[in-house]
Amino acid sequence: MNRIVEQNETKDILKSNCHSLLSKNKMKRAIPKIVPFQTMRKTLILSLLSLGSGSHALAPPMILQGIGRGGGLSNTRPTTLQMAKAEGRNVSNQQKTTDRSEFKKADEWLDAAVQSTLDKGGFDESSFLIGILGDLHIDPRKMDEYEEGRNHWIPIFERANKAHGNTALVSLGDLGESKNCNHNPANPDELFAGTTQCHELAAEYLGSFGVPYEVIGGNHDLEGIDEFRTDQENLRVFLEKHGKPHAHFCREIAEKTLLVGLGSTVFREAPYTSHEVIVDQVQIEWFENLLKEKPADDGWKIFVFSHAPPNGSGLRVLQENHVVNGCCWLNHSNELQCRRFIELVREYRSIKGWFSGHFRKYKVLSQIFKSTRISVMTSSR
Repeated sequence: MNRIVEQNETKDILKSNCHSLLSKNKMKRAIPKIVPFQTMRKTLILSLLSLGSGSHALAPPMILQGIGRGGGLSNTRPTTLQMAKAEGRNVSNQQKTTDRSEFKKADEWLDAAVQSTLDKGGFDESSFLIGILGDLHIDPRKMDEYEEGRNHWIPIFERANKAHGNTALVSLGDLGESKNCNHNPANPDELFAGTTQCHELAAEYLGSFGVPYEVIGGNHDLEGIDEFRTDQENLRVFLEKHGKPHAHFCREIAEKTLLVGLGSTVFREAPYTSHEVIVDQVQIEWFENLLKEKPADDGWKIFVFSHAPPNGSGLRVLQENHVVNGCCWLNHSNELQCRRFIELVREYRSIKGWFSGHFRKYKVLSQIFKSTRISVMTSSR
């Protein structure tokens, strides 16, 4: 088991409002829970992180829901009740009824959120719902667990499709298990991650939720080292199997609301460690141009997805192996590129959230911005 090390980032401009969630080891227990946070005037930066007994335990799934301009639950600060309980204080009835963390089941929260939205005018073109999957590390011998986990999601997507139709699924990469899974009798030592088989199975699975899906590459997705000679060959198959023209993606999920993904494109050719999550310069320039073209002043809201988190996100609990190997952050070993991502968050107020995987715990961090009403739920296993 990896030892956990602490990193203090006291100069960070991001003020953390963190809620760690412990999760068990199997997706089949993926009943959605709510990650509470204040929904007004924030940029949300989250790392979807797994905690379990396996070497690559499944990261908890998450739901991101935009509730529209007129609806949604009250924006009373959602951590008030939890803080009061911890301090032995009483809270008002209003706080008790508007605190999202008080809903123990996903369907209870969804019922309340949908009804509140309908009461205030209904859904509109700005409404949306996104399912977000962290490191799946699919093992083809255990597909029954993944299928059972998926079955928790399908009714939620169906409900959102009936309400407004702006739905999608986003995978944060690391699609296959990084060990032999008895998948290739001709090569009993081959790792499953990064192989053609891996990406075919992952594409089939991600495409079975009944909504469009997007995926970005993680540090294990080009790990088909026995099958492919170069990163380019491996990346070509990754893109082909998932129907992607580029390693990055951009999807307008609702009115002036973009989902933007940045993928890792280097494994064999990494300058230091193969498991550094490297977003190439072409993607960085594309991302910067997109932000310039979609300013917050014109009403644009952008949610960013990457496998590793940006340095400066305020994440304070790191895995020792990621620290030692220099693969904690996006473009960890390149100082200028590494810091560029958080600089863009600070510079462009259109960035309303940043979601990542890669680690083994769960933390929510946020920075104050204006005029976003979103709700986030995560699933425990």
